[in-house]
Amino acid sequence: MKKTFFLSVVVANSLFAVTPYIQPQVIQKNNVFETSITQYSFNNQPNVTYQWTAYNITTRKTVNYTGSSPVIEIPAKGFYKITVVVTNSLGESYRSIIYKNITTLTPAPVPAPVAALAVSFKGNKLVVDIQSTNAVRNSVYVKKDGVFLAYDFGLSATVKTKEYPNLTPGTYWVQVMSSNSNGLMELKDTTIVLAEQTTPAPIVTTPTDTVADYRLGTPTANVGTVATKYSRHIVREGFQAAYDQGWTGKGVKVAVIDTGVTNNDLFGTRLEQGAAFYSGKQQVTTGDSQGHGTMVSSIIAADRNNKYITGGAFDATIVSVQAFNGNTGSFDSIVKSINYVNSREDVKLANISLGGNYATSADIASLKDTAITAVKNNNSFIFASGNEGLNCLPDASGNINGSCNMIAALPTLTGMDDLLKSDGAWMVVGSVNDKKIMSDFSNKAGVTKDFYMVAYGEDVAGYYGGVGYVYGSGTSFAAPQVTAAFALLNQKFPYLKGREVQDILQQTAEDLGSTGVDEVYGHGLLDVSKAMRPIGELKLTSSRNLNTSNIAKYNVTGSSIKGTVTGSELLKQLNTKVANVAAFDNFNRQYNVDMSAQVSKNVAPGFAFSDYTVINPTNNGFFVGLDQNTQTAIVGYSVNDSNKFFVGSDNTYLGLQGEGAFNIKGMSKYVGYSNTVNYNKLSLNSMLSLGQSNGTAPVDGLINNVTKSDLVGYEIVAKYNGFSAGVKRDLMPINGSVMVSMPSYRTMSGDVVSTTESIDVKVGLTENLQTVVAYTASINKALSFNVGYIDNPTQKTSTYKTQFTYSF
Repeated sequence: MKKTFFLSVVVANSLFAVTPYIQPQVIQKNNVFETSITQYSFNNQPNVTYQWTAYNITTRKTVNYTGSSPVIEIPAKGFYKITVVVTNSLGESYRSIIYKNITTLTPAPVPAPVAALAVSFKGNKLVVDIQSTNAVRNSVYVKKDGVFLAYDFGLSATVKTKEYPNLTPGTYWVQVMSSNSNGLMELKDTTIVLAEQTTPAPIVTTPTDTVADYRLGTPTANVGTVATKYSRHIVREGFQAAYDQGWTGKGVKVAVIDTGVTNNDLFGTRLEQGAAFYSGKQQVTTGDSQGHGTMVSSIIAADRNNKYITGGAFDATIVSVQAFNGNTGSFDSIVKSINYVNSREDVKLANISLGGNYATSADIASLKDTAITAVKNNNSFIFASGNEGLNCLPDASGNINGSCNMIAALPTLTGMDDLLKSDGAWMVVGSVNDKKIMSDFSNKAGVTKDFYMVAYGEDVAGYYGGVGYVYGSGTSFAAPQVTAAFALLNQKFPYLKGREVQDILQQTAEDLGSTGVDEVYGHGLLDVSKAMRPIGELKLTSSRNLNTSNIAKYNVTGSSIKGTVTGSELLKQLNTKVANVAAFDNFNRQYNVDMSAQVSKNVAPGFAFSDYTVINPTNNGFFVGLDQNTQTAIVGYSVNDSNKFFVGSDNTYLGLQGEGAFNIKGMSKYVGYSNTVNYNKLSLNSMLSLGQSNGTAPVDGLINNVTKSDLVGYEIVAKYNGFSAGVKRDLMPINGSVMVSMPSYRTMSGDVVSTTESIDVKVGLTENLQTVVAYTASINKALSFNVGYIDNPTQKTSTYKTQFTYSF
């Protein structure tokens, strides 16, 4: 049996791959470009190819050359875009672009310099833009209010901008002097005024869909629109949706297990040198031994104020964990790096854009316990799928060794399924191009499809340590985009387990290839905008533990309440209290919603005995009253023409009709007495109504306790020759209260914290008085009609009523 031993080796022959890079130079010599390349880490790699292209933008003609340092002919004058692409044996590539403006093809006398300048203020900083041509040096002279301020002599012609900070208001005179190699000079000057400035108060914005989140995860204030510069994937994958809400990764620490990270202006104070393991023992990492780790980190967290790139989680902190020294690393160094992350309680997320296609049983055994322990401890790991164009499918004997990034594919091996059943995440990321098609170099999902997704991995802008800003291609640069999205969700929802964040990112990915999860694209393309939105129907609950099952939930869209003037005081106060209610999606993520539109402020008339038409009354005895609008009836007893008693009821509490979290069950009972006094053709009718209303609150709804309410109503109306006018008050509560519980936020443990308070539902005896005007006429002995108008100035409502009555 052939045995394979894993040792620390050079990348071309090892299990691991990092993107190559070069630093080209192009110099015009007469009618040719002389090229050269400064080579770095891949000097000893076999089969490295170079492709040069010189494209004349003016004439639109192209010449192609191969080789590391060809001499390229210049066929014509014009503006040239010179591109060199270097590709290593593993399929990883690096592209560099140089621009040359060819104005002459034969030596010519040095022309006189042409000087120009533009000046402006940025706050209290003077910015001088030097716009000289044909110059070898420039000098800048600055005065303020006629007094010397600064003089920069003999600047290189490559210095195009000078800045003078911390200036005070006044008039500034600026002069630029340009000179060429023959000593010819030209001067340009201008003046500019710095006025007194006032500093506006800062505008602090908070996320629109959450209030309570920042008790646990603090959103970044005043984010606004983020300029993505050359980081095009930020726009394509919807990162701005998170920034709009204030989420930038602030407070989240991301371990980058790689070649180290260079400490420069990319991260400021957000870079922490963690540990290094490439030498076999732990030591402190101090930088980037190769450049790859810095590139990965810049895609995750480069500062938003950088001139060229923006990290997806630009406020996150990078923790450098160095597993490679240059291009050389080992399986053991990755094992120790994962164990280091597990030892840090403040680091729960790691990016590993490293891997290898072969692993021995000893390698797997050495990683098994470490990886499972780390994931069970809620540590999450994001892996690059690899750049060998493999399908990651088993051979005829069921073996995947050699066809996958073996570290990333660990959960598919026997005894490793706990990696997908624990609190932490285990994700694999492949690469697609701008057209959302799988990159030729990217390893596909294969057996890892259930925990695999893709991101844009071609021509990704970043900062390669030791080289500068580059476009890089490889799954190494797709994985950190998913890691950045993971960090944003960690900040917004710090109570989520890594496994839940993984499920959210996978469920919200844009489906590519075959419908559903497939062996090429896995779950599909990263979509940060969709991941930030609720998944499933938002649910309400007043007080519960979100981790406890079998507790009532109510859909936000299915919860509403309306009613009559009897419950108007409750509706009025409830309307203001539901403007910011915490609701929860399928992952128990909190989203604060405004439900005021679902509490109706347009109330209907309440219960009033005078709204009922008495059918066939006699001087005395029982009778029935009907309301044709509400299709309800009452019963009564007439003592004589002047004195009547009434009894009625309905199946509501204070006339309220609720659904879902507002579904109050109730019963109301009413009694009334009316008296009529006649003075010739003038009659005066008075009525007193009393009632009682009881209710039951919905289980775990937003209303959680209801007390008994006593009701009082009255009416006084004068009638003359069919005309009537007066005032009335529908039956309304004179006491009683309703307890409401508005969920405010959830805790890390899953408890919902609610604000509970009592609403007094009583209405004063002189409130909600309505003006009543009506006319009644008899058509014949049996048929009559009534036209009425009721105005309620308190509720700002008016009601017109027409009624026909037929007596049998």
